Amino acid sequence: MVKRRDIIKDLLNKGMIIDEGKRNNRHARVTNPWNGLKAPLARHREISYYTVKALYKELGLEEPANLKR
Repeated sequence: MVKRRDIIKDLLNKGMIIDEGKRNNRHARVTNPWNGLKAPLARHREISYYTVKALYKELGLEEPANLKR
């Protein structure tokens, strides 16, 4: 399991745009500004490593090496 705050910090360091939207939304929208790809990010404290891996793949990024299982 990976902490959501660590994922957000890593995505922001890579230049991604995170749109939290309204308070009642279940997912935040992550956008890659260079290629226009978008992906949902769940609003849980901890997110499965495999879900994070799929999120990065959907955004066109390499697998996160610094986020541990």
